[in-house]
Amino acid sequence: MKRVIVIGGGAAGMMAALAAAEAGHSVTLLEKNREPGKKILITGGGRCNVTNDTDPEGMLDAVVTNRKFLYSAMYGMTSEEMRNLLRRAGLETKVESGGRVFPVTERAGDVVDALLKLLKASGVKLRTGCEVSGIMTEELSEARRICRGVELTDGSTVEADVVIVATGGLSFRGTGSTGDGLRFAREAGLNVTETRPGLVPLITDVGWVHELTGVSVADADIRVRTGKKVIYGETGDVLFTHFGLSGPGILNASSSAGKGMRKAFEKGEPVTVVLNLLPDHETTEEFESVLQNSIAEHHEKAVRNILSSFIQKSLAEALFKVCGIAADRRGSELKREERRALTKACTALEIEVTGFQKFAHAMVTQGGVSTRDVDPSTMEARAVKGLRFAGEVLDVDAITGGYNLHIAWATGKLAGSTI
Repeated sequence: MKRVIVIGGGAAGMMAALAAAEAGHSVTLLEKNREPGKKILITGGGRCNVTNDTDPEGMLDAVVTNRKFLYSAMYGMTSEEMRNLLRRAGLETKVESGGRVFPVTERAGDVVDALLKLLKASGVKLRTGCEVSGIMTEELSEARRICRGVELTDGSTVEADVVIVATGGLSFRGTGSTGDGLRFAREAGLNVTETRPGLVPLITDVGWVHELTGVSVADADIRVRTGKKVIYGETGDVLFTHFGLSGPGILNASSSAGKGMRKAFEKGEPVTVVLNLLPDHETTEEFESVLQNSIAEHHEKAVRNILSSFIQKSLAEALFKVCGIAADRRGSELKREERRALTKACTALEIEVTGFQKFAHAMVTQGGVSTRDVDPSTMEARAVKGLRFAGEVLDVDAITGGYNLHIAWATGKLAGSTI
């Protein structure tokens, strides 16, 4: 039996503590907030998107950064295992669109309660309001150290054979994710890659976009272009906001194409989001033919009414402004070049973006403890025996849909179960 300390009472921390305890170790979970699971409570809009109903390969396909590093973790804990774990605590789950898994109660608090129930049954000692100031290490050799425990901000120390750092990244700082784990890693001699907001909304100066605040488009075809090069293309939901673009589709683009977009911003190159608001009509030419037929059939109708049969009225009104066309014009009055401009606006709407929102609006942190310095089969630091990392503190991330939370569960389990 080893003495194990887990720092951080989020998803990765609670899972690491549970796995270590069920492996027969003496475990203490240290959480600096008054209550654990604060970030879990706000995931999935307060419903908690626990995981995604897919196999390990499906999980890995959703990973944006360092996919290979997560191979052992994803195969070591499947989504079905996570659902069974919650079932053990009396909480059933359900599958929704896109494979997203939620508790049937639709309350994130019930997920936290279920995990706390399991932790208590396994004998984990939970200390809340307990903040760690540093990791205690001792030199073994010129190239390797050993972890001896932690120092607390009150000046006391807690000895341990293994310390698992699961403090999160930099997103949602109000939940306690203030970068402590990144500092611990640096102080222990590990490399930390550049951190940046991930799954984050995009900013634009285009005024008509701001006027559409609250309007959403389901399953839009989204492309990101830097200069003349298309660097991203996927389908997803888009939400227009007072500062720019958001929604799951845009958030995924911000992470998957983030590096390319940042490089373009640094070079002063334009970055353009191109939206097909009518993905059922794959090309501008195809929709132009459909719109032309509709106008011929309803030539006495106002163009706004004709176009509103294909897209939301508020969005149609905005597109008229973009194209400089009076919305009350009758279909029979529409010129060929005006019809073409409208069809292009519907199927290849170009919106230049100027940057990313900051960590306060990001769902995850991209960057973190370098995976080169961590053993993927145990989550242990290669140069510090007994020091392990799990969850968002690592340089790993994925698209939306429950994948990031599953990374936390999976890496937490691997860090705790392999001691």
